[in-house]
Amino acid sequence: MINLSTDKEKPKVERLEVEPDGYWGWGIYEPIEFTVTPIWSDGVSDLDCRRADNPPKWEVENYGKIEGARTYNDYKGKITRIGPLDIDDDPYNVGSDILNYGPGGIYIEGKKEGRQILYRTGHSDGEGKLKVTYGGITKIIPIVGKKCEKNDLVQDYHYHVYLDKVSLHEQSESDKIIDQLQHEITAVKKFKQSEDYDSIEEEVYDFSNKLEKHIRRWLDGRASAKIPKEIIPKWIRSPKHKNWTLKDPNILSEYDIWHTRGAFNPEFKRTYIFAPEPYCSYNLITYMGPIGSKLIFEGEFPHCRFMDIQMSPPLDPRFPLTGGIGAAEIPIVDSDIDPLPGHINPFRVGADRTANNRSYRVEFELAVGNAVELNPEVMVPPYYRASSNSRKIGPCLYTGFIGDGSYQPGIGWMRYYAPDKGTGPLAGVPLPKISQELSSGEEFIIWHDWALSNRRVGTYVAAKETSPIGPTDPPEFIGNQVGWQKLYGLHLVYVEVFAQQAIGLHRYGTEEEARRLIPEWDKVMYGRGPNQPPPGNYEISCTTCTYINYLVRILTLGKNKVYALTGKLPKTPKTRDGNPIMESAEARYWSMTRIHETPGFVFPAVAMNRLMDEDVIVDDQQRYVIAFSREEDRPSNATEENGITWQAWGPDSINYCLIRWLSISPDWILPEYAPNDKNIAWTKGSWSQPDYDKSIIGENKPGFLGPYHPIIHYMSKEEFEDLGDHPKLGRNPNWKDEYVRKF
Repeated sequence: MINLSTDKEKPKVERLEVEPDGYWGWGIYEPIEFTVTPIWSDGVSDLDCRRADNPPKWEVENYGKIEGARTYNDYKGKITRIGPLDIDDDPYNVGSDILNYGPGGIYIEGKKEGRQILYRTGHSDGEGKLKVTYGGITKIIPIVGKKCEKNDLVQDYHYHVYLDKVSLHEQSESDKIIDQLQHEITAVKKFKQSEDYDSIEEEVYDFSNKLEKHIRRWLDGRASAKIPKEIIPKWIRSPKHKNWTLKDPNILSEYDIWHTRGAFNPEFKRTYIFAPEPYCSYNLITYMGPIGSKLIFEGEFPHCRFMDIQMSPPLDPRFPLTGGIGAAEIPIVDSDIDPLPGHINPFRVGADRTANNRSYRVEFELAVGNAVELNPEVMVPPYYRASSNSRKIGPCLYTGFIGDGSYQPGIGWMRYYAPDKGTGPLAGVPLPKISQELSSGEEFIIWHDWALSNRRVGTYVAAKETSPIGPTDPPEFIGNQVGWQKLYGLHLVYVEVFAQQAIGLHRYGTEEEARRLIPEWDKVMYGRGPNQPPPGNYEISCTTCTYINYLVRILTLGKNKVYALTGKLPKTPKTRDGNPIMESAEARYWSMTRIHETPGFVFPAVAMNRLMDEDVIVDDQQRYVIAFSREEDRPSNATEENGITWQAWGPDSINYCLIRWLSISPDWILPEYAPNDKNIAWTKGSWSQPDYDKSIIGENKPGFLGPYHPIIHYMSKEEFEDLGDHPKLGRNPNWKDEYVRKF
């Protein structure tokens, strides 16, 4: 008998994906939010975990506890739709709301049912399991808790939970950094034994060919707009970037394409993660496309101090990147962009910054290969200039070891630094229109649902007191003789800081060991280092602004104490008040931001203040005194009338002070002092290099930067007040011996 039934096989949960989705709080032990995402056999997204008969149930064995669960108004209740629903994802063709996020929720103490739970570690070493069951499937996550040797200064730095693989850039115990470096070097080398670069490139071309074939069939009306999941590599198709769909770019608004986190004024109760420059609006797109196709930006030059666009480099498995770390991006800077005929580029010297006709068009061709060979003019350090409105970028990313060899969407950053007052975070212009174009000229765009990713981009947290660190004076390793570190990669400076803490606070490891292991780790992990082939030997790295040189220094503020920084500010063009003409200067932009220290850097750093060049009080020789203290410890003479730029320190004891020095040659640069990799070579300027020379910028006295070197003074409130009106601080650091803690 022939079965004529048209009933489909009932869908079922095939697997559960569990990840730590965020870190909450800065106590002795770390609470971590875990999220479960069910993967159903019919491909339907179920991000609210409402499709099965019962919500996810969580259990803990042996170690830690469940603090609470994320719940909604009612498990089967109404949810709010975010973004359009693609009909291909609706199994019943009735406009099901399964795909959409709930209206938000709260944490219920002790509740163990829900899509997300808050898990707390214990106070000591331990091992256990976290289990979640949903739709008849159980997922088990091994948990290992580690505790450092107790130290009254830093005992709450190092409690955290990690999963199977240690990730130094996310979750490192600084006192064990030497062991972790060796562990990860070994793991990467083992991974690379099975890494075949030719096969990876063949795989990418195969993906590209299938994708282009589907696009052409869609353009001819012979294929669905929804791109079949079997075409798209797994981690391009993820909860953060899902439902990749072909659309007409002319019917989409800029808000369908762009993630935006605007320039903001930090408040201690609301600070954004990932160490942003508060004076910068970060506009982000994620994309994919066939090799040989183009990604096109059509927009208006913003009313701001600086703009650039940076795109993921051409795919090259020798230089992987993911999670905001790794290989350098491909830049195009504002003054290099030719405007459309009859229009004005307001970023060029002498240009009218107020012009209404300010449109441009730039093109990015998607390619595979070496970033420098494919962009030979612009990828030349240290200036990265090329008068062209086109660049070659990647069709997607290859992640290497850190991403288990997966592929991820390409990323584009467009930065607006210091929007003119009154123009808003988007600097008075619409976001650019984005479109894609095949090599034969047909126009399209691959849209995707990025609601989850956008939510993470906008994540903010409250700054917290890092008790019991409390009001203590700086330890020796960041004492009165210590100057600044230069950043040669965002991931690299994290590891250097961890190593310094291990050696300086715990007497664990030596500088010789660190300088042997860290360069090897950077080389095997990302193909980076001063002796690697280009672009691996470039100072710039993923997600840092190509035209900025970054200097960083740890500061620990004790009770009743004041930090005072003295130096000379490079001259920059004045723009904030809508100044009509773009002027040449010694730098395009300068700022000093303090970054909130989070235990072990498990929660990406948050910006605590904003202070750019036009905020800083200077004398007739561009000299400044910048003071930081707690509100209650502000000296009575730390006032604008006395020539002092004062800012509140905030609740945290430890900050990272980050200086951004932005140069564009030849019109906005001090050639003899710009701290770029031409003037401060990686081999000498990076703390982790065997030939590191601390006299360049690493001492608390003028080195290469001369009068522009910020000298750090540390004194009591009363000592600062004793300096009187218009306090003068010399070029020698002002510290007392008792203001440095000995170990």
